[in-house]
Amino acid sequence: MWHHPVFSLPNQLTYLRILLAPVFYYLFFITTPSGALWCAIVFTIASLTDWYDGYLARKLGEISRLGKFLDPLADKILTSAAFLAFYDAGIMSLWMVLVIIIRDISLTLYRIYEEMKGKSIPANLIAKWKTASQIVVIYLVLFAVLYPRIRPEGKILTPFLEAFLTSSLLEILFWGITLYTLFSGLVYLIEDFSLNKKKSS
Repeated sequence: MWHHPVFSLPNQLTYLRILLAPVFYYLFFITTPSGALWCAIVFTIASLTDWYDGYLARKLGEISRLGKFLDPLADKILTSAAFLAFYDAGIMSLWMVLVIIIRDISLTLYRIYEEMKGKSIPANLIAKWKTASQIVVIYLVLFAVLYPRIRPEGKILTPFLEAFLTSSLLEILFWGITLYTLFSGLVYLIEDFSLNKKKSS
């Protein structure tokens, strides 16, 4: 029973990433230095499991349909938790968060529908780059938010980071990942529809 994909080590790491998402969200709003430090640690651990679960799955030969489905789902849950935290903190616009989350929910429901028909749809390269770009922007924002909490005495870097959080540069980055997220979803669907059309012809 313990060799079932549900209990495989790579999938357990994926479960951990899902569980850490609400923990990260909670810690994000604790403004003490220790709370900020733990917030950074939890998000780092969660994001590292994204790389390590795939590495272990390949190394141990435990790549499964369940893992292929859960891995991108866990990514979406983690990044959505971050974007919701940014919105609640007044850093990110609501419409951007909604576009990203609705896109992710829609594709997840579509993948569930396809899985029920016996078809597995792994994430394509564009989707992987989408996740990577989101993580990079999230880390930039987290550093700008958390560093001043951890080092409130910082007189040089802290003002720069605080200015970054209200800058046009950050707005451009949010626009970029929002549009790229939407674009990646459209490409995902177009590629799948095209593949289905070829199979049926």
